[in-house]
Parts: sequence; structure tokens; C-alpha cells
Amino acid sequence: MAAHEDNTFMKDLNFCRIGRLKVILVCSVTMVISGVAASFSVDIYMLAALTFILGAAVAGARNSGFVYSKHMLMEIFYRWSASS
Repeated sequence: MAAHEDNTFMKDLNFCRIGRLKVILVCSVTMVISGVAASFSVDIYMLAALTFILGAAVAGARNSGFVYSKHMLMEIFYRWSASS
């Protein structure tokens, strides 16, 4: 068994089952909704909760987007290196 197969915690966090683009889309929609709702918050507790949700959505989109962009760059690099 390889070392990466032993890590069940990382298997649970694997975005490949859902799809990175779907995660980015859901996080983007969540950012828009929670951002607009936070601007109309009526008290500090509602603002804190919506800001927390906004921060979680930003982190999810950033992490998925970073990995997705790395995969796209590696595909371009492999195509370029195979053609030359």
C-alpha cells in the first residue's frame, strides 16, 4: 500500500469526487449571497455569521481554484514538452 493511500483524512477532503469547477461555482454563489446579505445585516451577530460564511466560501474557492489552475498549467506544459 502506498503512503498516500494510508491517509484517509485526505481522501475525505478530496474534491475530485465532486469536481473542482462545481466547488468553485457553489463557493462563488455562496460568496455573492452572503456578501449581499451581510450588507443588509441588522445586528453585529448576523454580520459576524455572514462574514464567517463569506470567509469559508472564499477559502473554498481559493483552494479549489489554485489546484485547478495548477492542473491546467501542467496540462499545457506537458503538451508543450511533448510537441518539442
